[in-house]
Amino acid sequence: MIAGTTEACTLQPLDVAKTRLQLDHSGKYKGLINCVQTIIKEEGVASLYKGLTPFVTHLTIKYALRFGSFNFFKRQLGVVQGSPNEAIGNFTAGLLSGLTEAVLIVTPFETVKIRLRELRRPPRVRSCEPSRRRFMDPVPLVPQPIHLLPVHVSARIPQKNRQAQRICA
Repeated sequence: MIAGTTEACTLQPLDVAKTRLQLDHSGKYKGLINCVQTIIKEEGVASLYKGLTPFVTHLTIKYALRFGSFNFFKRQLGVVQGSPNEAIGNFTAGLLSGLTEAVLIVTPFETVKIRLRELRRPPRVRSCEPSRRRFMDPVPLVPQPIHLLPVHVSARIPQKNRQAQRICA
């Protein structure tokens, strides 16, 4: 628990900067260091820790799944301590638990996090023509209430992806 909280407090500023860089369509930031410096200058140091509580929760769930699935896969693979195949069994169990963690926790959490931050920005529409891969003028949309947050966003992601595929088809 202490290690997860320490990791979250250490990595949160980098995660905020990474997300801002991912959503920077205007070229405001010139790189990671410039992004962190700009955030501190414009919004203060505390803004680097926005979203710390969900991040700590995410890490707690991730570690619980990682350690639980590692032991589960070790039992399923029949890994016995001191056996000649122990290293291969531990490696395989670690690989499978890492894949499980990535598929069930990390990827969905990151997707929802990015989409939530996109909701707070003005909408931009990507051109569907392959030759025009630039952003066009924003299309006016009805503002989404932010209080619907993760569950609402995660439910809408497949719907929005289908809409984009129909528009560009």
